[in-house]
Amino acid sequence: MMASFSYAPSIIISVILCLFIISVVEADKKMNGFSVELIHRDSPKSPFYNPSETPWQRLADAIRRSNNRVNRFNSIASASNDTMEAPIVSDDGSYIMKIGAGTPVFEFFAIADTGSDLVWIQCQPCVSCYPQNGPIFNPASSSTYQNVFCNSTQCQYLPEYSCGDNSLCQYTYGYGDGSYTVGDLGTETYTLKDTSGDPVLFTGTVMGCGFNNTGTFSPNGTGLIGLGGGPLSFISQGVSEINGTFSYCLAPDGYSTINFGNNAVSSGTDTVVTPYSPTNGGTFYTLTLETITVGSTTISNNVSSGPNIIIDSGTTLTYIPTALYNQVQQAVTNQINAPVITDPTGNGFQPCYNYNGFQFPGFTVGFTNADVVLGPSNFFAEVASGVVCFFFQPSDGLSIFGNLSQMDMVVGYNTLASTVSFTPAHCTQQ
Repeated sequence: MMASFSYAPSIIISVILCLFIISVVEADKKMNGFSVELIHRDSPKSPFYNPSETPWQRLADAIRRSNNRVNRFNSIASASNDTMEAPIVSDDGSYIMKIGAGTPVFEFFAIADTGSDLVWIQCQPCVSCYPQNGPIFNPASSSTYQNVFCNSTQCQYLPEYSCGDNSLCQYTYGYGDGSYTVGDLGTETYTLKDTSGDPVLFTGTVMGCGFNNTGTFSPNGTGLIGLGGGPLSFISQGVSEINGTFSYCLAPDGYSTINFGNNAVSSGTDTVVTPYSPTNGGTFYTLTLETITVGSTTISNNVSSGPNIIIDSGTTLTYIPTALYNQVQQAVTNQINAPVITDPTGNGFQPCYNYNGFQFPGFTVGFTNADVVLGPSNFFAEVASGVVCFFFQPSDGLSIFGNLSQMDMVVGYNTLASTVSFTPAHCTQQ
């Protein structure tokens, strides 16, 4: 009997050594870089995918979401201190990630959003939950979920919070359209699967566990992973593990990636880098738009100086000040040798053309220290069969550099250096 235990110490040491090696490998992967699939909401892999929709219907839906999102951002920017608007989204994001929460892992689709902070999921037990396709996360079933208390630093990062039973931290977020979410703030282990299928764990991630959620939430979306710059975002919480860096490469169709760690931000002779300023409590990455060049015509942005345009992965279109837009739109019209037609979608895009193979003018967006050269698909879109339109939009509120203008480039964020980089790429091949 004694002999049967003689190997126990060596077995224990071996197990501990294996766990240590796994931990070191995982930490190294986080720091050195890993990639996760980024799913466009209209792709066949997405729970939002509707196979009966035509490409033009999907574009119309994207335009509607884009305009709704801009209206929400404008509402946030203009909100007074006693009117709290939500830094999380209801149903206006463009890209999603498949992630896991808890132990055992509960997999769900979350909107990946650079314009939001809080990592959020709908939770049981529900006081009032919106209809959801699939099970709802129950924190009581997870061995790694922990409550956050009112006197914690994490709780006080919230723009609005209250103290629930046993002094537990509760958040409240409201939307201009009447939607709202109320829930507990907790910490949980989040699991991302890299593109090779290996799990990457982030322990102690602060998250919102929503048990009272009403409004324009989609039944296909379970939660949100905030990639903004605020203190409760996934990026800020994991700053030491991913060295404050992430990037994405958005493909026009199919497979896109989001990258984390030291290898996430590109460098090279064709990479341009511009500083950003954190705005709206640090959430928004705000660049300085100085010029737009169309062909040989350079137009200065005299409307506003300093940080003046948000770069956002969730907004489809690009919005610039109305006075600047009018000059840019006229320059585009002057340099395309084709008759202008009326936008057949009714969205008011100008100019529009029946595409017959004409040459598009060169188009460069000039940020501070960074001239970003756009391809035709970064400023024109096919809105109906054979019809292309300039999709930049005039704005009397916030300016936003949207995701169509970011296609086929690696857009890298370095939150430690407060910079955004742009590198031309063929993202479908990444």
